[in-house]
Amino acid sequence: MEHQENQVEQFHDHDITMSYFSALPEELISLILSKTSARDACRFSAVSSQFRSATESDLVWEKFLPSNYSEIISRCDSTFASKKHFYLSVFQSTIYLDNDTKVRRITQVEKCFMGCNPKASM
Repeated sequence: MEHQENQVEQFHDHDITMSYFSALPEELISLILSKTSARDACRFSAVSSQFRSATESDLVWEKFLPSNYSEIISRCDSTFASKKHFYLSVFQSTIYLDNDTKVRRITQVEKCFMGCNPKASM
């Protein structure tokens, strides 16, 4: 019986914690997520629809990109719907720079991406 009461208390504590987060503005959640890692941001997107929406913010993904990301994007032959789309595209496919120069890895961003892609290797 004590075990069940403990579970009820933990569930109640979880509800209270989630209600605190749901009271936060989405921009604040995005700012908090931008202080984590890309991997953590992806994990937090599974917490709730509010977190999922916050993780779509360019504010979050801009923090995971190197300072010269806009130069790299400007050289890409493709367009990207968001900074998250650019970030994920570098991992999942070959990108093309400067009129069809095929690039599998971009040296300037590789360090940033290595911590978030379990399949990546140096």
